[in-house]
Amino acid sequence: MATGLTKVFDFLWVQKLPCSKPMLRSIFLVILVFVGTLCTAQFTVSQWQEKRITEPRKTLVYFYTHWCTYCAAFEKNTLQNKAVQQTLGNMYFVKMNAEDTANVSWKGQVFGYISTGYKTGYHSWVQKLVPMEALTYPAWALLSANDSVLQWGSGYLSAQKFNQLLQNY
Repeated sequence: MATGLTKVFDFLWVQKLPCSKPMLRSIFLVILVFVGTLCTAQFTVSQWQEKRITEPRKTLVYFYTHWCTYCAAFEKNTLQNKAVQQTLGNMYFVKMNAEDTANVSWKGQVFGYISTGYKTGYHSWVQKLVPMEALTYPAWALLSANDSVLQWGSGYLSAQKFNQLLQNY
């Protein structure tokens, strides 16, 4: 990424803009920070657990895996959609690798990694929130402010369908 940014700076510098190269970098950095603040805040499970105590509200828990191509497409096309981002801005968004080995405490229970073979398995919290016999990814659960599961699902959804689903609850 540093190489790409360097190319952008060099291109702009060659255009003979009326500012120094360090000033141009500073301006570009400020723009990146501003754009970053417009994106939905994403929490780890532990950050979410702390935050929801003082500010209870709905939560979308999103489960993905690194090898899942549908997860990557869902993140790029659906979760990054402007309308979906706006809807997610009214709730907590927790993103968790479904193959994470760290324990999660939720509603008085501890959930952890379940091995299903050599270097394969899943996190039991996924199965609790998304109760499917054949779990597929991406998977997600929408929780109320008091942690009841309002809706759950898995598989790729378009931005329009996913946004409608979120707004219905």
